[in-house]
Amino acid sequence: MTYRSIFDEAISAEPGPPSSVDFQAIVARERRRRRRLVLGAGTVASGAIAAVTAVVVAGGHPPATGAAAPPPPSVIASTTPTLTADQWNAREAARLTTVVEAKLRALLPPGVTFLDSGVNGKATNPFEVVPYPPDDLPPNTYANSFVVGPNIRDAAGTGNVIVYIHKQMTATLKGRSPQPQTSCIPEFVAAGCHAETGPNGEILLITPRFHDEHGSKIARIDVTKPDGTEITIDVRNWADGSVEGQIGAPQRPDLPLTVEALVELALDPGLVIQA
Repeated sequence: MTYRSIFDEAISAEPGPPSSVDFQAIVARERRRRRRLVLGAGTVASGAIAAVTAVVVAGGHPPATGAAAPPPPSVIASTTPTLTADQWNAREAARLTTVVEAKLRALLPPGVTFLDSGVNGKATNPFEVVPYPPDDLPPNTYANSFVVGPNIRDAAGTGNVIVYIHKQMTATLKGRSPQPQTSCIPEFVAAGCHAETGPNGEILLITPRFHDEHGSKIARIDVTKPDGTEITIDVRNWADGSVEGQIGAPQRPDLPLTVEALVELALDPGLVIQA
C-alpha cells in the first residue's frame, strides 16, 4: 500500500475536511511499520526505506521489491456500525419520540393528559413516533416517513394533534433537488392559508381554518426545512382514532394547541430526519 493510497483512505474516512487529517502522523506510522518489516526480514537496507519515501512524496510509486509485503491494517478504523433499515428506523423513531414529547409537554400546561390514539398503531406511549409509509405518494419518493398523533385532554375536553415527518429522496428526482412547495394551493387560500419564512430559512404554509364546520375545527401547517425535512401538523378539536379518520364531532370548543404552538413545534431543531 502506498502513502498516497493511505492518504486517500484517511481523507475518505475522516468526518472533517482534508486539513484535519494528520499527514505527518500517518507518514511516521507507516515508516515505523515498514521499518519493523525490514528488520524482521533482514533483506532491505535503511537506504531503501528513504528511497521509497522520496518516490512516494514526489507523487510516484515505490519500485517492486520482489515479494509483496502483507497489507497493513486499516489506518483509521470506523467505530460506527452499519445499521439495517429497520435498525435505523427504530433509532430515528426513538430520537423523534423524545423530541416530540419534550416539546408538547413544554407547550401545554401541567394539567393536560396525553392519551394514545390509533395513529400510533399498537403503541402504548402516546408520544411514540412510528414509521409511516405515505400510501398516497409514488413508491420510493420519500426516504423516510414517521408519524405521531396523541390525543390531548384537559378541562375543556379532548382534542388531537397529528405530526407527519418525512424527507424526499433526491435520487428519485432524476438528479434534481427536492422542490419544496412555496405557496398555498388555491383550496387552502380560502381557509386563510398564507406563507411565511422561518428564522433559519424554513418555508411555512399556515392554514388556520383548514376545516371549520358544524363546530369541528382543524388547523394545519406545512413546513419545509433547509435540509429537506418536511413536516405537516394537524390539530383537531376531537379525539382522532386513525390517520385516515373522518371529520369527527367536536369534543371541545377550541383547538388544544394554537397555530403559534404548532409553528414552535415544527421549528424545533430536533424535529428533522437525520442522515
